[in-house]
Amino acid sequence: MNSLEVILWILSLFLGALTGHFLYASSGFKLLWIVIIIIPIIFILLYGLWLVFLFVWGKFFNMKKPATKFSKFYYHIVYVTDATFIRIINIGVKLKNYDKMPENHDYVLVCNHISNFDQMVLISCLKKKHQPMAWITKPENMKFPIAGPFIHHCGFIPIDRNNPIEGMKSIKKGVEYLNTHQCSMGICPEGTRNKTEKPLLEFHPGSFKLAMWAKVPIVVVTLKNTKSIKKRAPFKHTTVEVNVVDVINPKDYEGKSTTEVSLRAREAILNELERK
Repeated sequence: MNSLEVILWILSLFLGALTGHFLYASSGFKLLWIVIIIIPIIFILLYGLWLVFLFVWGKFFNMKKPATKFSKFYYHIVYVTDATFIRIINIGVKLKNYDKMPENHDYVLVCNHISNFDQMVLISCLKKKHQPMAWITKPENMKFPIAGPFIHHCGFIPIDRNNPIEGMKSIKKGVEYLNTHQCSMGICPEGTRNKTEKPLLEFHPGSFKLAMWAKVPIVVVTLKNTKSIKKRAPFKHTTVEVNVVDVINPKDYEGKSTTEVSLRAREAILNELERK
């Protein structure tokens, strides 16, 4: 349970107890069962007010000025808002092979991309043990209501996939984050969300320059079942599987091309996705 959830639950319990006090004064114990029902409703309403607050706050951000560094303050706001939302919409995360992840070390995480919930799930489940993570993301995400201004200000890096020169600038910015130990980085080598029936799209080898130029480990992760969230949430529970299938250390890719490293990562992901 993150700090935002703790605060919202304390407020919900206080307001629920206050409601119970008035109900008891008017009808004794007969209507106190309402308090049990109303507390989670109060929690959701308070979370809604938190989103309204973020929406108004975000209107004062200068979105034309790019972030010069990663902000742990704004990232924490993104994390607590995201993790609370994941819980509200009834998502559980099954984390496998978590012990493979580098301890106290910057890394680049690469994963398959099947849903708009992918990054949200990863942010909510990976921050608990490891340092914050910025993402290389499409510019359109910076325009999302509420989330856009905050991922912009915490330091997520937009990449223009149609402009190789600008795209390389984004990769170099991510390398700067890694070299200065501001945060780890995440990137989806497919370059876009997989909307096909294929388990995995082809990778863009250039994505791996992010790790290879910074000389940090590459954490290879598979995501399963995030595509089901949209159909099931919030009334049906959805279990998402996050599996660390490989870690490619700098000594493993020394002297290799980005294409070779890309093929290894893609094969590891594909083998896990096709495994029954």
